[in-house]
Amino acid sequence: MRSRLAVATALVLLVLAACSISEKEIESEINRRGGEILLASRERPLNLGLGLEAAQMVGMSGIQLIYTPPVGTQPCTEYCWGQVVRKFLDHDVVMKPSLLDPFFAGEDGKLTESGFVVDASECDRTYKGNTFMDDPAFPIATFESNKINSRARLFVAEFETCVRCNNPKGPWLSCVKWYYVRLRTSKGSAVYIVKGSVASSPTSDFTKALDKWKSP
Repeated sequence: MRSRLAVATALVLLVLAACSISEKEIESEINRRGGEILLASRERPLNLGLGLEAAQMVGMSGIQLIYTPPVGTQPCTEYCWGQVVRKFLDHDVVMKPSLLDPFFAGEDGKLTESGFVVDASECDRTYKGNTFMDDPAFPIATFESNKINSRARLFVAEFETCVRCNNPKGPWLSCVKWYYVRLRTSKGSAVYIVKGSVASSPTSDFTKALDKWKSP
């Protein structure tokens, strides 16, 4: 049987054929991220494990994460989400986001040494249910207007999203890595969401980014 990744790759190649994105470019980015593409046409969300499910938002380029506590775990009346992000332009980590887009100016000085920064602050009122949604965007115009490399052809946002119970307050329960990938060529462009690894606790990059964000 073909692997899920191979099937997903084949479907994406068909969808993007009209955009003239080469198979080599698409397959290279999929394989480099080592994950599975989330397709809006999927009939059911993808079971990530550790209580998490994920799906691409229908009609949008974002992701929807759903947390369902495993049987036997302590009931939770309020969930809390947090998310950090690291941006790449043509494989290089963006260390001064304001040069990428003035919209990101508030992130300058808040990045960790490895380039991560808080994207959804811990327990933001917007993300207190058992569902988390994000719809990243990187317009073609930003490729052309950014002050880092206006000839860049690839933008990647590497996200780590975690959930915990906030009432009663407890430790982080589940975390997932996922990627927003934006490609451009002289003949077209493409956007896709790729699922990465899942863990029962956040990485040091996640906790360091939260600490950096809260520091003066």
